[in-house]
Amino acid sequence: MPTHEEQTEGRPTVTVILPTYNEVENIGIIVPAVHEALSNAGIAHEILVMDDDSPDGTYERALEMGQKFPVRAVRRTQDRGLSASVVDGFRHARGEVAVVMDADLSHPPDVLPQLVAPILRDEADIVVGSRNVPGGGADNWPWFRRFVSWGASLLARPLTPMTDPTSGFMAVRLDVVRNAPIDAIGWKIVLETVVKTGARLAEIPIRFRDREHGESKLTTRQQLLYLRHLVRLYRYRFPFWTQLALFGAVGALGVLVDMLVLVIGVEAFHLHPAVAVVFAFLAAATFNYLLNWRYTFRKPDRPHEAAYPAFVLVCIVGLSIRQVVFLILLPLSAARYWYLAVNLVGIVVGGLANFVLTRWVVFPQKKSAPKP
Repeated sequence: MPTHEEQTEGRPTVTVILPTYNEVENIGIIVPAVHEALSNAGIAHEILVMDDDSPDGTYERALEMGQKFPVRAVRRTQDRGLSASVVDGFRHARGEVAVVMDADLSHPPDVLPQLVAPILRDEADIVVGSRNVPGGGADNWPWFRRFVSWGASLLARPLTPMTDPTSGFMAVRLDVVRNAPIDAIGWKIVLETVVKTGARLAEIPIRFRDREHGESKLTTRQQLLYLRHLVRLYRYRFPFWTQLALFGAVGALGVLVDMLVLVIGVEAFHLHPAVAVVFAFLAAATFNYLLNWRYTFRKPDRPHEAAYPAFVLVCIVGLSIRQVVFLILLPLSAARYWYLAVNLVGIVVGGLANFVLTRWVVFPQKKSAPKP
C-alpha cells in the first residue's frame, strides 16, 4: 500500500516521529494538524508513526491516513517503549531533521515551523520546546504536578543548561543524533539526546496541555524510571564524581549495618564487644561490597573470589588510615568535642582512601573515550 510520500518525488526536509500506543483517537487529529503546520510554512516533510503494536487499531488507522497525508507507519513488536520507538524512528527517518513529539496533542503542532527553523538556519543542532522560557507554560496543571516538574528540572540542572529537561518535544539534526550513543532504555529521550550529543542547543516557548483522548502514560513507575535515567546520565557525564557519590552513600548505609550487627551480637548473642565488632565489620564490608559491585561499579568482570578478599583488605587499610589520622590529630587540641571533629576527618580521609583503592585495585576501571 503506497503512502502519500512514496507517491511524491524528493527527500523530505523534516521527519516528524510520532511514537504511539493506543492513540487511535488522537492519530486522526494530530496528523492533519502536523501536515497543515509544515505545509503552510513550505517545509517538505513526512510523518513517521512508530506504533508499539497497539491493540486499538492505531497502526491500521495510520496506514489509512497515508493515502491522504505523507504518513509512513511502522509496527513494532519487539523492544517496545517510547525511547526505543524514537531511536528506531531515527533509523527509519528520511529527512534531514527529525522532530519528536507526543501523538496525544499535548505538544502544539502549530509551532513546528518555529521549532525546526534554527536548525534549518544552521543556528542550532537541537531545538527543544520548553514550558519554562518566557511565553511557555502548562495549561491547567495543579500545584503538585508543577512542583514535581520543578524538582525533576532541578535534579537535571548539572547535566544540561536546558530549562525544561522533562520536555518530550524537540527537533534534532539527524546527522548529529545518528553518531551519538543514544540509550533507548532512558525514559526522557530529549534529555538523553541533549546530554549524549553535546550539540548546539536552542529553546522555543510552548504551551503544554494534557491529553483529551486516551490514557496518560505518566505514572509513578515512569517517575522512578526518570530517576534511574538521571543516574545513568550522571554516570555518562560525570563518571568519577558519580561513582564517588554512590560509594559514599553505600558507605553510609554500611555504617548502619555495622552498628546493627554490633548491637545484635552484644545484646542478643551476648558476645564480648571486642568479638562482636569483628562480625559487625565483616557484615558491613560484605554489604558494601555487594552494593558497590552492583550499583557503584556496575557488575565488573572481576570474579568475586578475587574481588571480595581484595575489598575486605582495602576496608582494613581504610580503617587503619582512619585510626592513624585520629591518633595524629587528637593531641592537637584539648577542646571538649575535638575528638568528634577528629573522628569525622578520619572517616573522610579513610573513606577517600577506600574509594581510590577500590576503584584502582578491587574494580580496575577500563579507559574510555572522553565524553562530550
